[in-house]
Amino acid sequence: MKKYIFAAAAIITGILIGGCSQKEADEYAMVTFMIGDVKKNSAEVQIGDLIKENDMIVTADNSFCDIKIGESIIRIKALSNVKISTLFKSGNVETTTLGLDAGKMLCKPKKLLKDENFFVKTPTAVAGVRGTQFAVETDKAL
Repeated sequence: MKKYIFAAAAIITGILIGGCSQKEADEYAMVTFMIGDVKKNSAEVQIGDLIKENDMIVTADNSFCDIKIGESIIRIKALSNVKISTLFKSGNVETTTLGLDAGKMLCKPKKLLKDENFFVKTPTAVAGVRGTQFAVETDKAL
């Protein structure tokens, strides 16, 4: 009888832990602030919208958008195209890869742990960063 109670408790614990981690993964990246015309995959963006891998964020003139990715924050400035290439979180380890096709982006990644990565790719360069603030700008005409 004790074996069955232990097995049932283990199964319930596994389900609860699995459910919590899925919710955490689903709410990992979110729009926290925006002004103007901002689109995600050609649809209007609202504050609180979730951002997922392979989403394309496009800002119009006089517009910008702040996105919180885990404990990191990015600001996508006006007239920018940003692809969210990789959003990976497993426990406390995070990997983020952003593709800036055109425009300007300000990044404030969290202090990264040993196995964590924060990458920004542009048409001409790839930068890997370890816990500092920086700006990236690219011109599609190059």
